[in-house]
Amino acid sequence: MSDPMPLPAGRKPGARTPEGLERCRKATWKHGRRSAEAIAAQRLRGQGRRIVAGLEALMREVGAMASAARR
Repeated sequence: MSDPMPLPAGRKPGARTPEGLERCRKATWKHGRRSAEAIAAQRLRGQGRRIVAGLEALMREVGAMASAARR
């Protein structure tokens, strides 16, 4: 008895080497923007922007209080 279910003609079993498997895994990415590293970097940039915006708002508030105190 031979193979119970032979592969259809023309079909390949796919990548088997670590390099080939890595190429297949990355093939579905669009510019690597959805990798774990990219997502973590986006979150970190967002946190930084929120911190900077909060500090700028605080500086404006302190400036307004200082100018009101001078009057």
